[in-house]
Parts: sequence; C-alpha cells; structure tokens
Amino acid sequence: MLRWLSLSIPLAFGLVVAGLLTLAIPTVPTAALTRESALDAWVEIQQSDPQTLVFEKIGEKRYHFSTERFPYDGELDVVNVAIDDLGIIGDDPLDNRIAIIEVDFVDMPDEVRQRHFQSLGLWERNNTLYYQNDTDTWLSALEWQKALTETYSSPFWYSCFSWSSWVWIGIALLLILMVVTMSRKANKQIDRTMSAQDKVMEDHKVSLERQAEAIALTKEAIAESRHTNQLLGDILEELKKSA
Repeated sequence: MLRWLSLSIPLAFGLVVAGLLTLAIPTVPTAALTRESALDAWVEIQQSDPQTLVFEKIGEKRYHFSTERFPYDGELDVVNVAIDDLGIIGDDPLDNRIAIIEVDFVDMPDEVRQRHFQSLGLWERNNTLYYQNDTDTWLSALEWQKALTETYSSPFWYSCFSWSSWVWIGIALLLILMVVTMSRKANKQIDRTMSAQDKVMEDHKVSLERQAEAIALTKEAIAESRHTNQLLGDILEELKKSA
C-alpha cells in the first residue's frame, strides 16, 4: 500500500506540473500567420468574388482591378498589410487575430469615391481577414461569420470549454480516479486487517472459554477431594472410638 502511494503521488504531481507548463507555454504563430499569407488569401478572395470582373497582378502589390460593385477599371495598389488581434482572451478555434489590407485606387476620381462610398464600404469588408487557428487559414468576413455561427451553435459542452479547460478536466478526473482507486485499496486493506483482528478475538474468546472450563473442573476436583478427605477423617474418628 505504501509503495503504491509513493508511486501515485509523484505521478499525480507530475501531471499537474505538465498541465501548468502546457498552459504557460506561449502559442507560437504558425507558418500561415504572416503578412504574405494574408495578402495571398486576400488575392484569392478578390479573384473568387462573383462581382470581380478583372483582377490581374501587374507588379509588386499592384493589380489591374475592375468590379461590378462600382464603376472602376484601373490600378489597385496594396499600400499596407497589418496584422493585429481583437483583444479576445481565450482559446477560440477562430483565434483572435485579424489582417487588414489597406489599398489605394490609383485611377479613381474623387467624385466616384463620394458617390459610391456605400458600395466601396461593402467591397472593403473583404479587406479585413480573420485567422482560423484550427485550419491555419485566413477567412473573409463572410466566411468568418459562418465559422463563428457553426462554432457557437455546437453542443453546449463543446462550446463552453476551451482546450485548456479540457486539459484541467482530464487532470482532475485522473486525480479523482487515482483517489478512488487508492480508497478502494485502503478499504480492502482495512477489511483484511479487521478480519484478521476478528479471528484473533474469536480465538482469544475460545481460549478464555476453555480456561474457564478448566478452572471449573479444577474447582470441582478440589471440592471432591475435600469431601473425600472429610469422609476419611470421619472413618478414622469412628475407628478410634470403637478401639
């Protein structure tokens, strides 16, 4: 029993330490979490947009662009790609990082910008990309909303716990299992000890009963001996008188 405890306690302690270290290690950005990958994803989104008429690369971060959303057919330059986080703390599979693609419509007159600012706003939604951690990809705004809906429409037990929570739950369940196992072993040991004690007590009781019987027989023998001696004494007295 003591040997089993000496092995189990260090094991449980090691599991707890391992869990803490797992949670303490910072998440290392994956290969896809770069400005280049975000730009590539943005290009694919623009090319796959049904309302995109032309999207051709003409230079480094320079594209020939035309769309049905607003009247424009000219050069589109990417002036900056910024990666930031949403300030969300946790282990969401959608992560909490975004990429913002800043562009310049080189050939767009100010009049078109002012007249079609709402259409421009709709188009610019896809200039914000959202990183999905479990698939290691960048999502458009529409794809991100769809993934978000699917994630939080999952079963309650899945959506309420992050991976780190499941680690702690697993460690807790393992510790509970170990404690239960130890308790059962201890109870069995106690039962064996109690059984042995009961047997000793029973044997002692039998021994006392036998001793009591022996004492009773001894008392009877002594009483019988006294009675015999008394009879012999009486006989001697009678013999003396008759002589």
